[in-house]
Amino acid sequence: MTTPIVKADTAEAGSTTEGTKPDVSEENVTYAAPAVEATTATAVAKEQVEKDKEESETTTEKTKEAEGVQFPSLTVVADSSALTDEEKANVVEAVKGVNPTATDVQVHEDGTVVVTFVDGSTASLTAEQTVKGAPKEEVSATEPKTRSRRAAGQERSMEGKDIKYVYKNRQATLNGGNPTERANIEYRQLDDYEVVNGKTVATDPSGQGRPVLEWTVTFNEAQYDKPGGYWYFTIPKNVSNPYNVVTDYNGIYMNRYTWNNGDGAPGAEGKQFIDDGNKLEMRVKNTVGSDYNKVDGLSGVMGDSKQVYVLQTSIYSQIRKFTIRYRTVVEDPSQTISYLAGVQSSGNLPRFNWFAVSGKYDKELVSQVATPNVTPNLTNTSVNVPVQTVASTSSTLSGTGTPGAKIKLYIDGQEQNIGNVTVDNNGNWTTGELPTALNNNQGDGTTIKPRQLVQVSQTVNGTESSRRTVPVSVGVTTVEPSSLSTNQDAVIAGQKEVTLKVPHDAGIAYLRYTNTAGQTVEIPVKRDNLSAAWVSQKSDKATVKSYEHGKFEDTIVFTMADKIAGTEVSSISNVVEGGFSSVAGWQPRGVENQAPTIASAVEGNKKTVQQGDQLDLASLVTVADKEDDAQATLGDKVHAEVVSVNGNAATKTVDTNTLGIYTVKYKAVDSQGKESGEIEVTVVVNPARQNEAPTVEIPYSDPAPNKKEVYLYTGEEADVDITFNDDSGKIKSASLRKGGNIALNNIDGNPDKQDNEWGYTVTAINSETNTPAKIKVTGQVSGIAENRLPKTESDSLDLVTRFATATDTDGAEISNNATKTKNNGEIVGTYLTDPGAVTFVLKAQTKKYDIKTPSEADKVIVSNANNVTDKEFEKIKEKVKVEYSQNNPDARLADKKGQEVEDASKVVDKVEKDGNNLVVTYKDGSTDKKPLSEFVTKDTTAPAKPVVDTDLTGKAGTKDPVEVSAEPGSTVALYDKDGNKIGEGTADTNGKATITPTVDIPVGNVTAKATDASGNTSDASDPAKATDTTAPAKPVVDTDLTGKAGTKDPVEVSAEPGSTVALYDKDGNKIGEGTADTNGKATITPTVDIPVGNVTAKATDASGNTSDASDPAKATDTTAPAKPVVDTDLTGKAGTK
Repeated sequence: MTTPIVKADTAEAGSTTEGTKPDVSEENVTYAAPAVEATTATAVAKEQVEKDKEESETTTEKTKEAEGVQFPSLTVVADSSALTDEEKANVVEAVKGVNPTATDVQVHEDGTVVVTFVDGSTASLTAEQTVKGAPKEEVSATEPKTRSRRAAGQERSMEGKDIKYVYKNRQATLNGGNPTERANIEYRQLDDYEVVNGKTVATDPSGQGRPVLEWTVTFNEAQYDKPGGYWYFTIPKNVSNPYNVVTDYNGIYMNRYTWNNGDGAPGAEGKQFIDDGNKLEMRVKNTVGSDYNKVDGLSGVMGDSKQVYVLQTSIYSQIRKFTIRYRTVVEDPSQTISYLAGVQSSGNLPRFNWFAVSGKYDKELVSQVATPNVTPNLTNTSVNVPVQTVASTSSTLSGTGTPGAKIKLYIDGQEQNIGNVTVDNNGNWTTGELPTALNNNQGDGTTIKPRQLVQVSQTVNGTESSRRTVPVSVGVTTVEPSSLSTNQDAVIAGQKEVTLKVPHDAGIAYLRYTNTAGQTVEIPVKRDNLSAAWVSQKSDKATVKSYEHGKFEDTIVFTMADKIAGTEVSSISNVVEGGFSSVAGWQPRGVENQAPTIASAVEGNKKTVQQGDQLDLASLVTVADKEDDAQATLGDKVHAEVVSVNGNAATKTVDTNTLGIYTVKYKAVDSQGKESGEIEVTVVVNPARQNEAPTVEIPYSDPAPNKKEVYLYTGEEADVDITFNDDSGKIKSASLRKGGNIALNNIDGNPDKQDNEWGYTVTAINSETNTPAKIKVTGQVSGIAENRLPKTESDSLDLVTRFATATDTDGAEISNNATKTKNNGEIVGTYLTDPGAVTFVLKAQTKKYDIKTPSEADKVIVSNANNVTDKEFEKIKEKVKVEYSQNNPDARLADKKGQEVEDASKVVDKVEKDGNNLVVTYKDGSTDKKPLSEFVTKDTTAPAKPVVDTDLTGKAGTKDPVEVSAEPGSTVALYDKDGNKIGEGTADTNGKATITPTVDIPVGNVTAKATDASGNTSDASDPAKATDTTAPAKPVVDTDLTGKAGTKDPVEVSAEPGSTVALYDKDGNKIGEGTADTNGKATITPTVDIPVGNVTAKATDASGNTSDASDPAKATDTTAPAKPVVDTDLTGKAGTK
């Protein structure tokens, strides 16, 4: 899609206004001619017309290249007086970008430049023509500029204002009309990249990614006659000086080198020159005259312009239309742009009304929203793909942008439905699967699919950015790995079919590999157009089996005729045959060949053959190869090879006519010649065998010649194998027969299954079978009366007698006379020697099994072994086990004697108690019995000592119930402090016994003991003390104490039995103590002489309760005192006191 052209005049013609010819005459203006004149192409054209010369080529005056030096776009620098090395390099790049013939560019620190050209000429550029200082917000020319929106007070639309002025028929049309027939200027913004000479290059010559505008200025579109005058157009301040300027004079082109600074004297066909921007106002006023201030936006262009390009023609010019095209780089995209083109007619041509101006004022140059970036996934570049690109095989696009912005994708100008793709908070975005694949848009020349213009934009708050061009080049070509490779990441050597994944827009692809001859082979596969088939260009190496067009890739399947070897294959694609290749380069894929394996096919790595036998050594081993076995490779499939015989590499066979032992060494070789490790197999050649008859092995329960019995058990499934062997390693037939070698009846007509009677069947062999070969007897007894079935260990029932026979492939057979003769009950005759004789005998299950004697750990503790309770028996039943009888003579079960039966429920019907016996009944009704005493053990453990839970404080003298915790079920007895039982009870299931005493609880310690059902008695509980809170009645002193004072005569007191009675004198001093007997009498012998006065008694019971004092008994003394003696001498004392 081409970027839309922005035209200067888009409005319809407006109303006309009366006016007069401008009053400023062109004739009043003079211009200085340039120092050097150049003959223009238009002058040559005029000469051709006027002189009518026949030369096929015109010549122009030769000019120096330096005279045509182009001004670069201005490089932003931090300090225009002191350029850095990096800034100087940027200036060099900008100058060379617009002067491709320059051989040398010297940049000075002050920004001045000297340019040297191929012809040796030089041109100097001032600093103002090369650099400009960075605004405050800019740091260097390498950093992107930021664009700011216009201040809110400036009401300017993005499209700006049209500038229109037309002077016609002596009237001026202001802000309307159609000035473009005389002067028209327009531009379009170019894409980021363009193709130049088949190469994709950045449009900005400096490589900085700045917007580039391509301008078109057209004069005299109406092709009026005699267009004499001045034709001019402006260069805005915020763009670079024009470059790539091309002027078209009626089909004759001239480049910008003929434009010179300053005005020039016009020749017959005119002159091109450049004015400074300050001359613009003069030229505009010479065009519009007094209408200058009436044309919208006209005055505003003046300050926004830095140069005026001028064409001067005479009225004699043969030119009828001329067009100037040029480019400018936008140096400040944050500013709006204003521009115009106009014509000021010569003073002698007012009748033609040439005066006209058109243009645009204050137009937003680019979107104020930054353009998103796209991340390339092909970072390599080439001559044809000079930039990093997105692969055409990409199913998604990703990049960076403004967080929250919505991404849009355009292909050839048409928006694609990519869903809601939003830039995340980290500034990253990724699409889902693209709705269509992207075509290569690089290079030049033919492509299978047309080149596309791929662009992305982002919309922020409803405003869409300008579009970012996405360079796309041919994507990656890969060789698909084989699923047979170890890690599914390689192809396999000699692979039959190879699959390529090729970009959808590729015209040719290549598969490169090394073959088994060590040659590097490239197989091209191409298509001439989209509808054409993919065709191999080397059909002797590979052909195309199939291809499929995918959305992003085509899948091509090769059928290989040449073997892939080496360690690597690779692939690449081109746009078309002869076109450029993918910058992804050759994509490698490893080549893998796993070694084959070999193993012995004979047991023990040993094969025994008879002398003269045929022997195929290859049959003694097996080989395998993952790739060959999958039929995925070319060549002979994996096979075994003999390396040596008995160490001799020249010998590859074993001569079976020669007896001996041979060591054969083997290896495996796969289709690609890869070898396995070596193994050895021993071959033994024995003398030729004699044709011996087959042998039979019968698993007898009783192998005695006069028995030859196999026991079967009632109620159980039989499983008896009879085995046959033969020296040839094979038998032809085998079966059981009745006496007289009579065949058994087939079951349902099947000769391989026969009736062995009484519910039993037996298999038979009727075809060649390797030995050891077996026939099997199965089934359960049936059809016999219940009373005939064995029920005890001694019971036995002969079922049938049979004779096992077999025939080998040589015709030898087991020979049985097949008769069973008895003499007085003893078997005699040929039965004893018949090799296949067997009698099947039925036994009871009690013969086979027995009750297992329990271990001590499995015995159940009971209270009374002679009286096991039902509850105890249930515990016993849970632990009953059954074992294979140790008394059973069945040789088939000899190795199982005494072993526990794993699942007794399969053979035991029930377990019961019969008196003091335990009885097991088997499924067949037979039984085994053992004394219960073998399953139990007596309880000898005493219960834990009980705990008296009731608080006996104040309980003395009462029969209140007492609660005791003890072993559940035990009998609990209460004892007083003297060991007398005072009550008894039984602990319930919760271990609680409530005992009502049979007598009043005595004061003092009370204990409890528990006795279990086995008679085991616990230790006594910790004592609980019974106390009495009632004091005894006050005692009575029975003894008359008259005359007892001064004596220690005993004193009798009546008090509460058992209480302690104390005597007290009148002063309360204890003078004696005693204990009241059961009759309540206490006889107290005083410890001191009884004092004269009142004597009392108090009683204290065992609980410490003390009675009130007794009534006092008065102790008196009946002995008169001795006569006194007057000791004082009274002589002379008379009459004194």
